[in-house]
Amino acid sequence: MRILIVNPPHEAIGSRLAGEHLPPLPETMPVVASRVGIDLIPLDCLNAQDVCWLRSCIWPGETWRYQLLDEVLAVAQQNPPRVLAGDACDLLPDLLTAIPAEHTICLYHSFALLQNPASRRDRILSLLAAHSDARDLYRVSLEWDQPNQWPTPRLELFTYQGGKASHKEWLANCDVHGRTMQWH
Repeated sequence: MRILIVNPPHEAIGSRLAGEHLPPLPETMPVVASRVGIDLIPLDCLNAQDVCWLRSCIWPGETWRYQLLDEVLAVAQQNPPRVLAGDACDLLPDLLTAIPAEHTICLYHSFALLQNPASRRDRILSLLAAHSDARDLYRVSLEWDQPNQWPTPRLELFTYQGGKASHKEWLANCDVHGRTMQWH
């Protein structure tokens, strides 16, 4: 089975499911009201120099990743993502407050949080917990605490309620580059 993340009417980005368990996928995917990214130094998918930099980050011999990057860039260039330049510790409080109350807040990060010093990670997680005192929020994390705890990257869901992280669920183990996922 393959999970497809579809950005209609464009191409799909897929991941092969391994193992016996399948994720509980809804009949209809939820509508995403808005998206915004945060990066210290964001790259622009419309800037040729930034695109060359992205291509240079692909490991030699992994030619399938060049094709995947080209497919992702085709989608991003038709609908450029909104990415704010700056530190998440500084930008998150205002971003979270600006999200309308009728929208569910779901933050996603991959291979980013664990690359920060522990003090910055703790500050970001404290910001999320503090914001959950006013309203619930969710964090989907794809990280690899390698070699300390996990042999492969993990996809996890964290629920924040009442000013604290109230629930953690290990969803899947993943391939480093997302080609495979073993639902937990």
